[in-house]
Amino acid sequence: MAEIWGLYEGLCLARNLGITRLEVQVDSEALVKAIQGSNVGGNMYWNIMKKIQELLNLDWEIRLTHIYREANRCADILANMGSNLAANKMIYEEPPLEVRQVLFDDFRGVSLPRVVLM
Repeated sequence: MAEIWGLYEGLCLARNLGITRLEVQVDSEALVKAIQGSNVGGNMYWNIMKKIQELLNLDWEIRLTHIYREANRCADILANMGSNLAANKMIYEEPPLEVRQVLFDDFRGVSLPRVVLM
Protein backbone atom coordinates (compact mmCIF):
# COMPACT_ATOMS: atom_id res chain seq x y z
CA MET A 1 0.00 0.00 0.00
CA ALA A 2 2.87 2.39 0.81
CA GLU A 3 4.34 1.94 -2.67
CA ILE A 4 1.00 2.68 -4.33
CA TRP A 5 0.58 5.87 -2.32
CA GLY A 6 4.23 6.79 -2.88
CA LEU A 7 3.76 6.48 -6.62
CA TYR A 8 0.57 8.54 -6.52
CA GLU A 9 2.10 11.30 -4.38
CA GLY A 10 5.25 11.36 -6.53
CA LEU A 11 3.23 11.70 -9.73
CA CYS A 12 1.17 14.50 -8.19
CA LEU A 13 4.32 16.32 -7.08
CA ALA A 14 5.95 15.94 -10.51
CA ARG A 15 2.79 17.23 -12.19
CA ASN A 16 2.57 20.22 -9.83
CA LEU A 17 6.22 21.04 -10.55
CA GLY A 18 5.45 21.14 -14.26
CA ILE A 19 7.59 18.16 -15.17
CA THR A 20 6.68 16.94 -18.68
CA ARG A 21 9.01 13.94 -19.05
CA LEU A 22 9.49 11.51 -16.19
CA GLU A 23 10.97 8.07 -15.62
CA VAL A 24 9.61 6.29 -12.56
CA GLN A 25 11.40 3.19 -11.26
CA VAL A 26 9.39 1.00 -8.89
CA ASP A 27 10.69 -2.06 -7.05
CA SER A 28 7.25 -3.69 -7.00
CA GLU A 29 6.87 -5.69 -10.20
CA ALA A 30 3.25 -6.46 -9.29
CA LEU A 31 2.45 -2.75 -9.08
CA VAL A 32 4.08 -2.02 -12.45
CA LYS A 33 2.20 -4.91 -14.10
CA ALA A 34 -1.11 -3.86 -12.56
CA ILE A 35 -0.71 -0.29 -13.81
CA GLN A 36 0.64 -1.13 -17.24
CA GLY A 37 -2.00 -3.78 -17.76
CA SER A 38 -4.75 -1.34 -16.79
CA ASN A 39 -6.15 -4.14 -14.62
CA VAL A 40 -7.44 -2.10 -11.70
CA GLY A 41 -11.05 -3.35 -11.65
CA GLY A 42 -10.81 -6.17 -9.10
CA ASN A 43 -8.01 -4.66 -7.07
CA MET A 44 -8.73 -3.81 -3.44
CA TYR A 45 -6.87 -0.54 -4.07
CA TRP A 46 -9.07 0.29 -7.05
CA ASN A 47 -9.65 3.95 -6.14
CA ILE A 48 -5.99 4.96 -5.83
CA MET A 49 -5.01 2.83 -8.84
CA LYS A 50 -7.67 4.62 -10.88
CA LYS A 51 -6.22 7.99 -9.80
CA ILE A 52 -2.75 6.82 -10.87
CA GLN A 53 -4.13 5.75 -14.25
CA GLU A 54 -5.74 9.18 -14.69
CA LEU A 55 -2.44 10.91 -13.92
CA LEU A 56 -0.54 8.66 -16.33
CA ASN A 57 -3.04 9.47 -19.11
CA LEU A 58 -2.49 13.23 -18.90
CA ASP A 59 -0.44 15.14 -21.48
CA TRP A 60 3.07 14.22 -20.35
CA GLU A 61 5.59 11.50 -21.09
CA ILE A 62 6.04 8.96 -18.30
CA ARG A 63 7.96 5.72 -18.39
CA LEU A 64 7.17 3.35 -15.53
CA THR A 65 9.61 0.48 -15.08
CA HIS A 66 10.37 -2.23 -12.56
CA ILE A 67 13.77 -2.10 -10.88
CA TYR A 68 15.17 -4.43 -8.24
CA ARG A 69 15.48 -3.05 -4.71
CA GLU A 70 19.26 -3.48 -4.79
CA ALA A 71 19.45 -1.13 -7.75
CA ASN A 72 17.15 1.38 -6.08
CA ARG A 73 18.97 1.87 -2.79
CA CYS A 74 18.15 5.59 -2.43
CA ALA A 75 14.43 4.93 -2.68
CA ASP A 76 14.72 2.04 -0.22
CA ILE A 77 16.55 4.21 2.33
CA LEU A 78 14.07 7.08 1.88
CA ALA A 79 11.12 4.69 2.28
CA ASN A 80 12.60 3.34 5.52
CA MET A 81 13.22 6.88 6.76
CA GLY A 82 9.65 7.84 5.86
CA SER A 83 8.16 5.01 7.87
CA ASN A 84 9.73 6.57 10.99
CA LEU A 85 8.46 10.12 10.39
CA ALA A 86 5.45 11.71 11.98
CA ALA A 87 4.85 13.91 8.90
CA ASN A 88 2.96 12.44 5.97
CA LYS A 89 5.19 14.12 3.38
CA MET A 90 8.76 15.46 3.30
CA ILE A 91 10.36 17.45 0.51
CA TYR A 92 14.15 17.75 0.70
CA GLU A 93 16.08 20.66 -0.76
CA GLU A 94 19.21 18.49 -0.71
CA PRO A 95 19.80 14.77 -0.11
CA PRO A 96 19.61 13.71 3.54
CA LEU A 97 22.82 12.44 5.10
CA GLU A 98 21.51 8.86 5.02
CA VAL A 99 21.45 8.77 1.20
CA ARG A 100 24.54 10.81 0.32
CA GLN A 101 26.87 7.79 0.36
CA VAL A 102 24.48 5.84 -1.85
CA LEU A 103 24.37 8.74 -4.33
CA PHE A 104 28.15 8.91 -4.30
CA ASP A 105 28.37 5.15 -4.89
CA ASP A 106 25.94 5.50 -7.80
CA PHE A 107 28.01 8.34 -9.26
CA ARG A 108 31.13 6.14 -9.06
CA GLY A 109 29.34 3.20 -10.71
CA VAL A 110 29.38 0.94 -7.63
CA SER A 111 26.99 -1.98 -7.99
CA LEU A 112 25.80 -4.60 -5.55
CA PRO A 113 25.04 -8.23 -6.35
CA ARG A 114 21.48 -9.49 -6.08
CA VAL A 115 21.19 -12.50 -3.78
CA VAL A 116 18.71 -15.07 -5.08
CA LEU A 117 17.72 -18.15 -3.09
CA MET A 118 17.63 -21.34 -5.13
